[in-house]
Amino acid sequence: MNNFLPFAIAVLLLFSTFITFAQPPDGDSTTVKVSFNKHYFKSYVTDTRDIIVAPFHWNTNQAIAATSVVIASAAISFGDLKIKDFFQRSKTPFTNNLSTYGFERWGSGFYSMSAMLLFYTGGTIFKDDRCKKVALLGVKTYLLTGGAVFFPRFIIQRYRPQQSPDNQFNFAGPTTPFTYNSSPSGHTTSGFAIATIIASEYKEKPLLVILSYTVATLSGLSRLNDNKHWASDVFIGAATGYAMAKLIYNKNNWGVKQFKAL
Repeated sequence: MNNFLPFAIAVLLLFSTFITFAQPPDGDSTTVKVSFNKHYFKSYVTDTRDIIVAPFHWNTNQAIAATSVVIASAAISFGDLKIKDFFQRSKTPFTNNLSTYGFERWGSGFYSMSAMLLFYTGGTIFKDDRCKKVALLGVKTYLLTGGAVFFPRFIIQRYRPQQSPDNQFNFAGPTTPFTYNSSPSGHTTSGFAIATIIASEYKEKPLLVILSYTVATLSGLSRLNDNKHWASDVFIGAATGYAMAKLIYNKNNWGVKQFKAL
């Protein structure tokens, strides 16, 4: 029975987002059909290309933003041990259950991909192309960001808190068999990527934007509660997920027009 509340909260979040987004379309047309078609699957290749070459095309503001993230994550890393100790002292059976049955599963994709399925199903039933667009972009962003974080994880090979409980600066590097994969946090990257897709499409609805990023933030905090990542890993994951989702959404390699705000 003590597991019911966090499970109920997670289900409520999942269904409330679906019900809110299931709305009539505004009548705007698209350049291609919002469905699983050749344009959509081709965009996986073009989006991957754009993610890889993006750093070579940064403008001044983007370079400053990226540098700021690196500096901020380095600064946070000096407090990683204290932050870890704080979360481990503060954890309770309730926060453990909330993580296990709620927000960890959102970051892992169990709930978030179920939500995307509901978005697509609802968009099909209610003929709402915005819902279907969010679903397909959400799935694509989840898969691409999940693949993208493998490379920095392999190159850095940072020890997780359980693997190095007294030293947050243990890095094995790429010459070691892939055993250490703490940075960045994959759950947080995925959570913020999906939140950013939803927030970008429904930016005219501030409550939905807040809800999306709140769920993503709690998903990241669940990794600290579970002692799976350092705080700097979570911060980098949030920044990575946001940046990649913005790139995918704004590049629009799928060819779908922006829908008008209702």
